[in-house]
Amino acid sequence: MKQKPLIIAILLLIAGFSLGQFFHLPEMVAKWKPESKAGSAAKNTAGKILYWTCGMHPQIREDKPGNCPICAMKLTPVRESASGHEEHENDDGTVTIDAATVQNMGVRTAAVTHGPLERSIRAVGTIEVNERSLSSINSKVEGWIEKVHVQETGAFVKKGQPLYDIYSPDLVSAQQDYLLALDSGSAKIRAAVKTRLKFWDIPDSEIERLARTREIQKTLTVNAPVSGYIVDRMAQEGSSVMMGADLFKIADLSEVWVMASFYENETPFLSVGQDADMTLSYLPGKIFRGRLDYIYPTLDPMTRDIRARLVFANPDLLLKPGMFANVTLKSRIADHALLIPEEAVIRTGVRDVVFVQKGKGRYAPRDVKLGPAGDKGMTQVLEGLSGDEAVVVSSQFLLDSESRLRRAASDGTAAPGAHNHGASAPEAKSRPSAKNKSSKKNSAAWPDPARGKYVCPMEEDNYYYDEPGKCPKCGMTLVETQSLQNESHQH
Repeated sequence: MKQKPLIIAILLLIAGFSLGQFFHLPEMVAKWKPESKAGSAAKNTAGKILYWTCGMHPQIREDKPGNCPICAMKLTPVRESASGHEEHENDDGTVTIDAATVQNMGVRTAAVTHGPLERSIRAVGTIEVNERSLSSINSKVEGWIEKVHVQETGAFVKKGQPLYDIYSPDLVSAQQDYLLALDSGSAKIRAAVKTRLKFWDIPDSEIERLARTREIQKTLTVNAPVSGYIVDRMAQEGSSVMMGADLFKIADLSEVWVMASFYENETPFLSVGQDADMTLSYLPGKIFRGRLDYIYPTLDPMTRDIRARLVFANPDLLLKPGMFANVTLKSRIADHALLIPEEAVIRTGVRDVVFVQKGKGRYAPRDVKLGPAGDKGMTQVLEGLSGDEAVVVSSQFLLDSESRLRRAASDGTAAPGAHNHGASAPEAKSRPSAKNKSSKKNSAAWPDPARGKYVCPMEEDNYYYDEPGKCPKCGMTLVETQSLQNESHQH
């Protein structure tokens, strides 16, 4: 009987414990969740977070997640690698990032390829008359034009077709001399007078008529020496003409010239005989085939371009002199070239840099020597790469910023962890301390928090105040000095 109360007490204790576990069961179930394989693998591969930084401003380091105080971008974590060092701290500037960060940054790569390098050169040209087919009709004697047989500019004339009738005292005198020569019986005199008439463009038919009829004509007809279109007409009926005066200009438009201008840096890719394609805005879809006929030897000092002449056949007369045309020439620069996308190159003005993928999230900067750029956004690599590598084609500027920061830190030009927002460690040391300043304007790298809670992160001469706001010099948002100083001491 004495043991009965003890047994009852023990049973009550067990029941109370069981009820307590029952009421906390959902909480225990919520806490107990098996890790997924992906989460477990990520936990094993991802190291401890060392600090949080901004992808655009790697000088920013925070001990907790948040937004960049400069650009308000979301901060990303920098983790510790398996060796216990920062995952992107390398002496040669190699940057190492985990797979999640690679995906968040949008890093893409492209393989280095081999192949032919071609370049298309485009220019705007003007259609002109082929000067080789242009004929100028002028008067070889003084006189007066009695009649013009072709009075329309642009009209087509055939060889031998009458152009104009001219009266000239010299021609009348020459006819009289020819008739006298016929009566003289001297073959030499007849030949000499007949030659003089031919030199004055008197046709043989007119000379034969004169010998047959023995009638002197007041006017003589001048015929077209070539077939073509009249592109200019100066002859007017009743007008007097001087010896050598231009009366007609006839052009054969079955072949035309296109005068195009090319940039100075495109000159090495031009060569005589090069095939050319031409399109016209008023004939969409139609392509004319031609060739590069001549490259002029001088450069225009004002526009810094060079002119070239192209020849195109014009059998259907669709190409009119004076029209604008778009010309495209293709140049084969190399048959076998090492090619990378042009967007992969970081051009500093002094050197060209690409980031090479080295595997396991590692990317290394590499100086390259580039050749000319080709079509499809590809450029030739002369030195610095091999054909079995891959280069970064996006977000490489973020990698370059981090690589420069890591390389500067390893060289001792910037103290690792120093939050000087772009200023190197020697510059920060050379600035006067905040304790030596009595005014509110302080040029120290990190002001004493007692002097103010907020500071400008960008200006060399920092401003700090007791209340948040904007920097009066650059307009940047002030940040808390206490958090910056804690961060500096932490690193």
